[in-house]
Amino acid sequence: MDLSRDRFLDHFVIAFQVHCLKPWKKRAKEPPFHVSTTMYETIRMCGGRMPLKAREFSDLLQPLIEELHRRTPKGERPQPHDLAGGTYDALAAAGVEVTIKPPIHGHGCLSATKEECTP
Repeated sequence: MDLSRDRFLDHFVIAFQVHCLKPWKKRAKEPPFHVSTTMYETIRMCGGRMPLKAREFSDLLQPLIEELHRRTPKGERPQPHDLAGGTYDALAAAGVEVTIKPPIHGHGCLSATKEECTP
């Protein structure tokens, strides 16, 4: 994967924490497989692109979610870095290329010149 693990984590870990781990029930008896759908949507919402459909992504991430559910002590949620890092590792192992769109600078750019607002 051209996108480095550190760049992937920097870009997605906070979004995963807010959107994906918050609904993770702390005392669930079964792995929360709905989290993979939330992760897929979060990646897309944050400018990530990959050549997978939501179902393919969910199937690929099921083992990670099962492992995190099994490893995480009852009454706690997994750590965001574990979820994001495991996601990167699973995608890289499957040969899935993830890219991140460049940021959009529009009316909110505070720089004096247009060149400074262009990535």
